[in-house]
Amino acid sequence: MNRLIKFCISLIIVSIFFTGCKELDIPNLDTKEIQRTCVGEVIEVDEATIESNWGKIIGAVVGGVAGNQFGGGTGRTLATLGGASVGGYIGDQFDNTKNAQSLLIKINNIQVIGIVKKKDRLFEVGDKVQFKLSNNEIIDIVLANDKDIVACTNFVKSSNAKSCNDLTRAGSNKEESHQVYLGKTSGVFDLEYETFTAKDRILVKYDNQILFDTGCVGTKGKVQQRLQYNGLSEEMTINILPNCMGNEPGTQWNFRLICSQN
Repeated sequence: MNRLIKFCISLIIVSIFFTGCKELDIPNLDTKEIQRTCVGEVIEVDEATIESNWGKIIGAVVGGVAGNQFGGGTGRTLATLGGASVGGYIGDQFDNTKNAQSLLIKINNIQVIGIVKKKDRLFEVGDKVQFKLSNNEIIDIVLANDKDIVACTNFVKSSNAKSCNDLTRAGSNKEESHQVYLGKTSGVFDLEYETFTAKDRILVKYDNQILFDTGCVGTKGKVQQRLQYNGLSEEMTINILPNCMGNEPGTQWNFRLICSQN
């Protein structure tokens, strides 16, 4: 079955190439700001999957091409919808492999999880690794020298980071990500947020993990959630998924982090 799927993908990609489909929107990978560089020890290894953009692209293209080969008018529309389902399945199959490792890394009394693509030399428990912290993502994981000291460089504040108690608001349906500088690697703060009537979703990310998820909600008033953290970063990453139900022409939301002075 997998061979058949790969063979079909190959045929359709070749067909796309020769029929003039050459404007694929490949995501642009922006240069990331680095807040810290750390050396730690791997204490646990699991298999993981990294979903590639190519899986999504091939699934979408295959679905569209396959659907448009059949029918006319309403029939063509239905065929395209059916093709999209097929394309989604093929896209999933394209990515359905354990192509990565999940590493639990210990830095003194702190533990973080990083995901790295499999290479010829797989990571093992006991390995010393170096990695970078960028907007609460663990990136660029490589083997470190056995003589390297387990430690981190000083934290560098993001150039676009907001401060505690700053109110951030918007009213569009575009996803947004914000950095909020707390000034320390452990403590307590209150997330105050309001999503009004149209439902939005707010995620608080810290050290490559979701610290809090509001869910898809319309609060109809302000809500406060107390959160505690302890790790490597001195910033929180706030991801906004506006109009998460997809049924509103526009939405409004706001949030701020009320930080403890202790």
